[in-house]
Amino acid sequence: AESIKNEACFRSPLGKEAKVNWVHCRDIGGVCAQALWLPDDHPLVIDRPVINVTGPSENTLGALEMASVLSESLGRSITYAEVTPPPYPGLEELWAFLKSGGFDACSESVEEITGKPPMTFREIVNEAKGQLTPD
Repeated sequence: AESIKNEACFRSPLGKEAKVNWVHCRDIGGVCAQALWLPDDHPLVIDRPVINVTGPSENTLGALEMASVLSESLGRSITYAEVTPPPYPGLEELWAFLKSGGFDACSESVEEITGKPPMTFREIVNEAKGQLTPD
């Protein structure tokens, strides 16, 4: 957020091509809260012991697409810069997974479980404008 706010630059180690599906933490929390209340014999519990929580399909974006949405939503040009992944031991496989499109997935789980559609990436950015705009 700081590089977007202060330098108008979105930085990521994933490269221009890797697509990631963005989901708001409130959507994740809503699914978790509802799932905790489901009885053990509920079809969602029986059929899906693991719930893939994602944003809508339009939230599956590459870095340049993200920079474009950021630019449109913030009303100023936001560029993309690829950076080296942080050197945390043991996370090399995670970065490789992400860079190869490992989070390029989409499900309907948020709406199925909460009854509300998940937030779009544009809505997420609009909500965070205060943190992404220079003072």
